[in-house]
Amino acid sequence: MSFAYLVDTDWVNATMSPPRGGLCLLAGDAVSSRKGSPVFDRITFDKKIMGGRACIRGMRIPVSVIVSQVAHDATVADILQGYPDLEPQDIQQALEYAAWLTREEVRSP
Repeated sequence: MSFAYLVDTDWVNATMSPPRGGLCLLAGDAVSSRKGSPVFDRITFDKKIMGGRACIRGMRIPVSVIVSQVAHDATVADILQGYPDLEPQDIQQALEYAAWLTREEVRSP
């Protein structure tokens, strides 16, 4: 059984990994959360699916695959043709999630 979590921004910044043993729900712009933390309702983590990698709606489609395809000039139509179970909102949220992950500050000495 998987468990759902709303992720606190401070917790994510400190660990950059989902909670053990469960499904982690983060939210995009369309979904609000407590404390204004982002929540991506289409991005899931489950150690039984792809070893806990960020996936789309519990399917065996990692966010990294979608982001990589966009980086290599695939259109939304191209991705949807290759992955008919996806919806345009899945692709949008995968990109939003990837962008959110890159907001981490790196401080040099």
